[in-house]
Amino acid sequence: MSNKYFAVLRLATVLVAASFISQAQAKFQQLHNPTPQKVREVIAQSGPAVLLEFCGDWCPACQRMAPIVGQLNGELDDQIVIIQVKLDNSGAIKQPLKNAFGFSMFPRFFYFKDGKQVGSQHGSASKADMRSKIKSYLGV
Repeated sequence: MSNKYFAVLRLATVLVAASFISQAQAKFQQLHNPTPQKVREVIAQSGPAVLLEFCGDWCPACQRMAPIVGQLNGELDDQIVIIQVKLDNSGAIKQPLKNAFGFSMFPRFFYFKDGKQVGSQHGSASKADMRSKIKSYLGV
């Protein structure tokens, strides 16, 4: 067999693998310092049940919530989309998002059902509390 055949076969394998990876990661999206409009676009394109989190690596409460959000993502991957908006500790970047979504504390969670906000919460919470809110707000 020719090198051309193997090159095509390798390319096909890479494309199939990339397709599976993108499908697996489609339920968890991470945005870094986006505009309010970009966040709204991602929510609109994400499906019927969305958990939106505003957080920052500089935030101790956000760091405490990271493993809980990760566990929920693993457990609910086929039922909800989690959008994590990571913000730098810069007022110029944070303020437009805080104004657009109406929050002041981190982490901040918003629940969207069919593109409409149905609930929110701020600060640290237990996994059981988060799971209860997801069930209450999103029916999952």
